[in-house]
Amino acid sequence: IDDDPGYSTTNVLQREIGSSYSKNLQRALNDCLQCPDPLKDAAETNRTPETSKATLESNESPTSKESNAFINCSEPPLVLDKDDVSTTQDALNENDVNELGFDGRKRNKNEKWEMYYGELVKFKNSNGHLQVPKEFKPKDATLGFLQSWVHRQKRNQKEGKLSCNHAEKLIKLGIELDNTKQASNENDLITEGRLNEENTREPYAMNLVNNLCSTSFDENGLPKQYVTIICGDSEMLYDFQIDIRESTIPNAGNGAFLTYLGARKLKKQAAIRSERLLKQHVIEGMAETEPLTAILPGGLGIGVTVTGQNLHRNDNNRYWSNKRSTALIQCIHNNTIPSDFDEDLVQCGIHQEVLKLRSEVEDGKRIGFLGIHSESDYVEANDVLFWSGPESMFEVGRYGPIRPEDRKTELHFSMKNFIHDFEPAEWSYDVDEKILGDCQLIDITDDATGEVHSEAKKHTPIYVNEIGHNTNLCANVRIMHKNDRSVYYYACIEKENAMKKGDCVELLVDYGKLYENVRERKGYGIANLYGNVGDDSDRGAKLQRNFAARQSIESEISKLSVVRLYYLAEFLMERIFPEINESIEDIFRHHVPSQLKSRFLVARRRLHWIGERLEQQLEKCFGSLQRVYFSSKFITSFQNIIHSFKWSSLPGVFSAIQDTASDIPNICAKDCILNEISEELLYKVSNIIPKPFDTKIWSQLGNLLIESVTKKIAIHMFCSSEMSIEERQAKLGRSVLDDAKRYSKLTTRCSTVLDGTATDGNFYDYFFDLLSFKSPQHKVNQKQFFYKRPNKKPRSIYDAKKIINFGTASALAEVQAYQDAVDVGFLEPHAIPGVLKNLIECEKSIVCKYPSSSPNSKIGRLPQFYWIARGAESIKKGTAIVNVEWYLMNQLLLVVHSLASNCVEWKASSQKMVPYSLERLCEVVGVEVNAAKTALSNGFILPECPEEVTIT
Repeated sequence: IDDDPGYSTTNVLQREIGSSYSKNLQRALNDCLQCPDPLKDAAETNRTPETSKATLESNESPTSKESNAFINCSEPPLVLDKDDVSTTQDALNENDVNELGFDGRKRNKNEKWEMYYGELVKFKNSNGHLQVPKEFKPKDATLGFLQSWVHRQKRNQKEGKLSCNHAEKLIKLGIELDNTKQASNENDLITEGRLNEENTREPYAMNLVNNLCSTSFDENGLPKQYVTIICGDSEMLYDFQIDIRESTIPNAGNGAFLTYLGARKLKKQAAIRSERLLKQHVIEGMAETEPLTAILPGGLGIGVTVTGQNLHRNDNNRYWSNKRSTALIQCIHNNTIPSDFDEDLVQCGIHQEVLKLRSEVEDGKRIGFLGIHSESDYVEANDVLFWSGPESMFEVGRYGPIRPEDRKTELHFSMKNFIHDFEPAEWSYDVDEKILGDCQLIDITDDATGEVHSEAKKHTPIYVNEIGHNTNLCANVRIMHKNDRSVYYYACIEKENAMKKGDCVELLVDYGKLYENVRERKGYGIANLYGNVGDDSDRGAKLQRNFAARQSIESEISKLSVVRLYYLAEFLMERIFPEINESIEDIFRHHVPSQLKSRFLVARRRLHWIGERLEQQLEKCFGSLQRVYFSSKFITSFQNIIHSFKWSSLPGVFSAIQDTASDIPNICAKDCILNEISEELLYKVSNIIPKPFDTKIWSQLGNLLIESVTKKIAIHMFCSSEMSIEERQAKLGRSVLDDAKRYSKLTTRCSTVLDGTATDGNFYDYFFDLLSFKSPQHKVNQKQFFYKRPNKKPRSIYDAKKIINFGTASALAEVQAYQDAVDVGFLEPHAIPGVLKNLIECEKSIVCKYPSSSPNSKIGRLPQFYWIARGAESIKKGTAIVNVEWYLMNQLLLVVHSLASNCVEWKASSQKMVPYSLERLCEVVGVEVNAAKTALSNGFILPECPEEVTIT
């Protein structure tokens, strides 16, 4: 990297492919790049060993003034919009480039397009369809993956960059294109320019004037950009400032703000001269060398640009005088190799005039498309408004990658994202390019912490907030991908939002549907706004998302071969584990737990959990592939890595932190560990105890018991080592049974208070909340629960075939109770349609007893046998009685026994007595063993009607 002299191509390859290949990659790299061995005789290569070594190991160009060109191999993880790794070639020409493995011909963009199109036609003729596989690549070595090219054409069509001619060809071939935007000119609308009415070229994307742009940093390290762009044949300059300060969006942190500083126009004489000369020039595609890509082992791409004095002809300027351009095109039509074209033989007065004007402006300070202006040629034009549009944006900056480490496979990223509690997902993008055949993600967070790394914080795009689903906000930044692996932000100010000098606007972007999971965790996703789904502060909602992530991780690991398993373990060991583990160990080594980051405790435990899955998969692979295929040294090395992930020091750490404050709000460091282990335990029994902490299906009493039992198991079985395993289990068994006994008594106490038979009625609301289920208060679906016209009465819920949601059942029960009273003549009927038109679920419900009039043979088949949910009013009136037995079975016994029997391998004590059993649990709770076994075999009462609607 230009800003990191320590960067080396070999190091990148080691990190991406594996350190065991470093020597072979070094040899391959030398062969590929035609780099001389620095240890060989310098005379054989016309270079000194020092120079050769420098060009291989860093990007510093040789000090020799004779070298006027170099080839630059970039792996976009870049700190600046430059290229990464350089090697020099003296007097580089077409043949030199070809020897490096690249096609040195300067191709017209249309010529390259036709080559790709021809390959697509061949593919269709051979296969009968256009479903191009991802890995399919034409035989022509100068062409990339064909599927990526097709995707690029579709994207160009959406952005208005695809010409009518090209679009028509693709449609006739059978490619479906988005017809919302289309270039209006017959010629290609390339990103560098477009035809205007005078048949000259003007910028398509607003160009940055690099020598007038700068970035500085304030006292907090936040970037401040000064940006000048040039656009239009008038060569008007527009000046902007982009600074970082608190966002106008609540709770969004910092935001990026664009301030329009005004415009500058050319002085009269300079403008007349510029207009005259520009009309005599055209942007000639032949002057642009097609971007090159070096493909490293595993498919990792590195962008390659060729630079040097007059390397692309015409002094490397895209604007060719008409006379010189005509001569060049004629040369190409005559099949003359472009490198044989001697431009200096074309006598052109316009070109000579431009050269003279350029020479009068100091190098590095030239402005304009022809490079003939300086700042002194401009005057302020403060009355000029600024707007752009979807076809004329200007670059705000590169989002990523910033460093080589920012490019990851989807597998590696998903592991890191899970370890760091899903924070990296807020800062990632997927790109089209593959790594080792896997999807690639751009991730600008630190591997050890999951937070945005320091280099990324120097770039403006990370401070651009998104609009989410807020219809009052408007996106003015667009996300663009370059080379299928680099992400850039572009500002786009619509005409209706035109800016005058001094105007300031916050830059906002729309991340689209792919960001919805992050929005849900943060609380402003569609499911949060319209589906009553909680964010990550809602423990029940967070657990469900985390369970899905754990399931996905287990699935991914179970598919890995030994080699891919090793690469994953190596990634975790080299990139994530060391700093996390060392930070924890070092803090307790020096007895300063107050400096501990609680997120490291969570990350360390998740590394332990992943390590267990890696170990299981490794044993599975060894069992099927036989160990003889792997050296004992490899097996030992692999097992040592996995063994390192085991958190054997957890009991000591847990004992040391005690009640140390956490950097996570409203929770101490000790609880961070306990909550994490509790999540592991609940994930293990998620098929038995569904949706823990979901208040729609779990009462407060049930949730309190879940938390208590899981934490007790975590403390005694994972976070303690002072006693033997038998002693800890004995203590745990007593503690769990004590919990069951206490909550059993509490359930009975709640019932007596709510039924009016207890004296402590002052605590009525408290006891009601302990047993109640909370509903999102949706409108009751009449189609499901009401008869059709003419009477439109509610159906009987007592004999429902499916378990009805508690809130819905409570609302329907109130209506049905009224109807029953009318039927027996105690009440006057009223207009039922009016009453039921907007029937809403009861906010709080309690499961009660009810007598059924159904025959006994039918009662046994009903899912809601002898129980029904009722609302608060019915409980207060005494028309409904709490079903204590139901609560003891479904909210107490099932919880305790499922956790105790599935999460602990009980061993008999010295008295040959197992500390815990179902029989002992039934004894302390006060229920019959056979009834308990029946309840356990039936499983948890999970309401499933009406089904939850997934909102997207």
